[in-house]
Amino acid sequence: MNASTTTTSSALTLAIPTQTPSLSSHLSSSHPQTPPSLSHELLRYRTFELQKKLLPTLLSQYNTSPKQAPMIFSRYHFSNIKPEIDPILLTGENEQNCISSELQKLDFKPKKVTKLMRDLRTLLSKNYRTYLSNLKRLQPSSFAKIKLDTSDPSLLKLTYGGITQRINPPHFHRLQIQHGLYSNKDSSMFLVDVFTLLLRYDALSGTGFQAAVPSPVLDNMHEQGDVRMECFAVRGERSSEATRMWSESDDTFKTHTKAA
Repeated sequence: MNASTTTTSSALTLAIPTQTPSLSSHLSSSHPQTPPSLSHELLRYRTFELQKKLLPTLLSQYNTSPKQAPMIFSRYHFSNIKPEIDPILLTGENEQNCISSELQKLDFKPKKVTKLMRDLRTLLSKNYRTYLSNLKRLQPSSFAKIKLDTSDPSLLKLTYGGITQRINPPHFHRLQIQHGLYSNKDSSMFLVDVFTLLLRYDALSGTGFQAAVPSPVLDNMHEQGDVRMECFAVRGERSSEATRMWSESDDTFKTHTKAA
């Protein structure tokens, strides 16, 4: 992606969705219902703030290192709790076995893990109430639109908060399939997932995408604090598998997205 704007502060967030038309008409039934690794990235950024707040507890209970903790926490979170976005991602037998094997290597006490998960649920519920409150305060100018790009019929134009991103239709459908796997009630959440991924890619590549988001929209998003930009700043401090997953997502964006 290329963009003419400059990068803003790492504290900016993009996590408030807007009202959109139903996206079901865009989804072809011929697409395979298989969640690729990118779907894990969608949820990873949604839960980053929870990871950061609970990281000290995680470290003391699991007796692991800072480099391993975020990935371990994410995997345990995905496979053991059901937040408001209702992720249904870990359906592959191989992946389930991999996660079970990894968790068995950890030194933790069941009562402490239960408390950690209970605290996480409480925090998720609180964040979601704030999220709904902020959603009601968004102005109509922040609503999202999806339509064909007249200058290039091979691309779709996604407009959110006054900015537009062009995206390859197959990639759009792929993201929509992933979204449908864990949120089949609220289609408006889909645009948040798309733009969250674009922000994450921007922070890694320095394209300046987030600089185009209007200040009023950013103010509402910052209050929500759902996707903090700090989660993109430590790419070199991940385990080999986490780094591999991030690299795969980078390749996907380089192949399928173009700046407006």
